[in-house]
Amino acid sequence: MKQAVIREQVIERNIWIDRPRERVWAAVTDPGQIMHWFAPDTAAVPVRQDENGKLTVYAGDMAIDIAVIEVCEPPRYFTTRSLPDRVLTTRYWLDEVRGGTQVTVRMGGLEALPPEVRQQHLEVDTVGWEQALKNLEAYVCGLPVPFPQGF
Repeated sequence: MKQAVIREQVIERNIWIDRPRERVWAAVTDPGQIMHWFAPDTAAVPVRQDENGKLTVYAGDMAIDIAVIEVCEPPRYFTTRSLPDRVLTTRYWLDEVRGGTQVTVRMGGLEALPPEVRQQHLEVDTVGWEQALKNLEAYVCGLPVPFPQGF
């Protein structure tokens, strides 16, 4: 019996930000800055990175492991994998373009999810990444974020 092959499904979004790549890199990789644009309403919730690249959110007495950094090539590229299952991969590219920074985010691994979960991610995360990148732009430019509820 021949098995069906599901092609890779990804969400890819990008934005050009009129700021130097090093500034944008700090915003997307510094645990102290991530929540300010990714989930501004919860910016007071600390995110910490351990020596193995694991990112953990601390909410009261709870510690929630959210991702692990698998590849880090400052200030141009890094990859995270979702925790605890390591199914979803998010890749970030930061390229110097026209005196600013072109940020491309590509979330993959969706084909490994059950169909209904995959569809929910495609619907919610597509909009979520658009909003998160607009927040990132506002944050690094020192402006109020347009989507305080975050991703």
